[in-house]
Formats: sequence, structure tokens, C-alpha cells
Amino acid sequence: MTTVPVSPPTIREVIRQIATLGRSLGRKCDGEPRVKTLRRGLQRVRDFVEGVEHMRAGHAI
Repeated sequence: MTTVPVSPPTIREVIRQIATLGRSLGRKCDGEPRVKTLRRGLQRVRDFVEGVEHMRAGHAI
């Protein structure tokens, strides 16, 4: 189980985490994540949220 961080992540860290969900490899030579990568990452976040909501509605959690 992961621990809660002491301080919140920076915007840059959050963007990179979302980009990772959008299939960004995060290498130095790749530069900053692009819009398409962020859109895919945000779509995955939305899918996770909808899945949790669906599970809660069915009283599975």
C-alpha cells in the first residue's frame, strides 16, 4: 500500500503522471507531454472514476 505524500505534487508532476497513463515513457529526450498524450491519460482517469462509481452503485465496495 502506498503512503500519502507529505506535500502535494506540483502541477508538472501531476501532468507527467497523467501523461504516463496516456502511454508517455517519460524519457528526457521526449520533451514535455503533448495534448494527445494528456487526452488519453485523462480518458483513462475518467474510465477509472466511472468504474469506481459503478462499483459503488452496485454496493460492491
